[in-house]
Amino acid sequence: MFPLFPRRLFLLLLWVSLWIRPLSLHAQAQTPDPPWRQALTCDPAQQTFSGVEYCTSDAGKIHVLVIDTHSPGVHLEYVIAEGVNNTGVSGPCNDVNIPDWGPVRGGCADPNNPAYYPVIPLERAVALAQERHGQVAAVIDSDYGAGTQGQPGEFRGHGPEGLTVVRGVRLDGPANGDTDNNAVRRPWLAVSRDAPLRIELGQFDRDDGSRADWVYTGVGGAPWLIREGVIQKNAIESCENAPGSCYFGAAQTAVGLSQDPRWLFLVVDERKGALIDLARFLQDELAVWDAIKFDGGGSSQLWYNGQVIEPGDGRQLSQYLAVLATPGPGIEIIEPSPAPEPGNFLERLWGTVEQETQKAWETIRSRSERFLTEQWERLQREVDRQLAEWQQSLEQWLAEQQQQWEQEMQRQAEEIAWQLCGGNWVAGAVGAIAVFGFRRRRKAKSLHNH
Repeated sequence: MFPLFPRRLFLLLLWVSLWIRPLSLHAQAQTPDPPWRQALTCDPAQQTFSGVEYCTSDAGKIHVLVIDTHSPGVHLEYVIAEGVNNTGVSGPCNDVNIPDWGPVRGGCADPNNPAYYPVIPLERAVALAQERHGQVAAVIDSDYGAGTQGQPGEFRGHGPEGLTVVRGVRLDGPANGDTDNNAVRRPWLAVSRDAPLRIELGQFDRDDGSRADWVYTGVGGAPWLIREGVIQKNAIESCENAPGSCYFGAAQTAVGLSQDPRWLFLVVDERKGALIDLARFLQDELAVWDAIKFDGGGSSQLWYNGQVIEPGDGRQLSQYLAVLATPGPGIEIIEPSPAPEPGNFLERLWGTVEQETQKAWETIRSRSERFLTEQWERLQREVDRQLAEWQQSLEQWLAEQQQQWEQEMQRQAEEIAWQLCGGNWVAGAVGAIAVFGFRRRRKAKSLHNH
C-alpha cells in the first residue's frame, strides 16, 4: 500500500466523484422547490399554460400569477386602448397624450370626445390581446392612467402615466411631448421580447426619452415596495409620487421579481389592508427581491384562462398587461437529467467535461452581455453628466469674464469723465481715444475668432 499523500488523496476523490456523478445526476432529478411553491396553493387543475401558474394564498384573498422567465413561449405584452389621433386615424393608441397635448405623436382620443383619452373594459382588453397576439394566459391591470372612475371625465385627460413601451416603441417621455418626468419620479417594469426573459424593476436618474434596445414592454408604477431586498417603508407610508393610491381598505396590484431573477410575480391582493402588509407577504412568502405597486383600488382587475378572477369595481382603463404562453401543464420544476451513457471511464469523463464547459460558457456569455450593456448605459449617462457640468462651468466662466470686462470699461469711462469735468481735458481726450481704440481692437479680435 502506498501512503495517501494530500495530492494522491485529492486525485482519488476526484476520480470517484467523476465516476459516480452521472449516476447521482440521474437519481437526483428533482430540484429544490422555490419558496413560492411552498407558500402558495396552486390547483393542478387550473394550470394549463407552460411556464405560468395561477395560485392563491390567505384563503383565496391573494391572487398570484407566477411566471417562469426561462420558459420558452412566455411573453408579456402591453395592451393599450384604441382611439383616434389628431389626423383622424383610428387604431391602438400611439401616444399617452390626448390630441391637444400630443404634437409629436398626434395624441389619442375617444372617438366621441377629443378631450377624453380612450378606455376599454377588461373583457375588451382580453379580446384585443387575443386578436393581436394569439394565446393569452392572463390579463391584469398595470400602470396608473385614464379610467371611468370619479366624475365624468375626471380621469380622462391623460393616458398611461409612467414609462410606456409598447412592442418596442416608447410612447412617453420628453422626446414624445410627455413632460411629467414620471419615468424618473416613479419606478417601472421593463421586459425583453423573447425567453429567457430579461426583466428589470428600476428607475431612471435622468430621462432623455430613449429606451434600452432590449426593452420590448415597459410599464410604470409607484411606489417602490421592495428594493434590493429591503422593504421601502418610507416610500410606502408616503405613497411616494403616487399620492392617494395607497390608502387602507383598498385592493392592491403589484409586481415582484426574485433575486435570480427567474420568478416574476403579478399579484392582486383583495385583503384591503395596509400596503405594507402586501410588501411583507411578497418578501416573506415569495422571497421577492424587487417589487413595485401598480394601480389599485377599483382598478385592480385580473382575468385568467377564460375567467374573470377579480373584476375590480368594473371601471374601464386605458391600459393592461397581458401574459402570453403556450398550452402546457404549468411550471415544470422537475428537470430530468440524461441517464449515463455506456462506455469506459474516459468517455464518461469527456462527456461530463463537455457538458459542464457548455453550461459554463452559456452562463458567462449571458452574464457578460448583460454586464456590458449595463456598463455602456452607465458610461453614456456619466459622459452626458460630465459634458453638462463642463458646459455649465464654461458658461459661468464666460459670464464672469464678461462682467469683469464691463466693470473695467465702466471704471475707465468714469475716470475719463472726471478728468474732463476737472479741467484736465487733454488727459481726458487721450483716455477716451485709448478706450475707443481698445474697444475696436477687442471687437476686431472677436470677429476674427468667430
